Amino acid sequence: MTKNIFISMKSIQNSPDGEVVQNAGPFKGQYYFKDGYHYCLYEELMEGVEHPIKSSLKFNEEKVFLHKSGDISFDTVFEVGNDHISNYNTMFGPICIKTITQQLCVNDTSDMINISLHYDSVMADNYSTDTNMHICIKNT
Repeated sequence: MTKNIFISMKSIQNSPDGEVVQNAGPFKGQYYFKDGYHYCLYEELMEGVEHPIKSSLKFNEEKVFLHKSGDISFDTVFEVGNDHISNYNTMFGPICIKTITQQLCVNDTSDMINISLHYDSVMADNYSTDTNMHICIKNT
């Protein structure tokens, strides 16, 4: 992988009421590898948010750490076999979400990295979503 990259993320969320939400976005970013972890740094423009969100991915074959800071901020971890609780700070106030990762797969080649995640998110112990997310990192 080179330092300059494109990151695309697509997710499909299924809620108990059958609602499906798809999110996708290509972002320019920077990549590096250090101490057994891949790192991606990028900024996101989100609808309804005035300033760009600074985002980072740190990952290996066993864990994915996702960090966002700005008008919306949180740190979450995806790791099969371990549930993680994240505090999301949003425009509407704080939200606590438990992430239960069902599947995590990282495929790394010389010019592309694909990450596939399947996880459940639980809010307030009663509302949950089932999410499939695919992250593709390519050289620019």
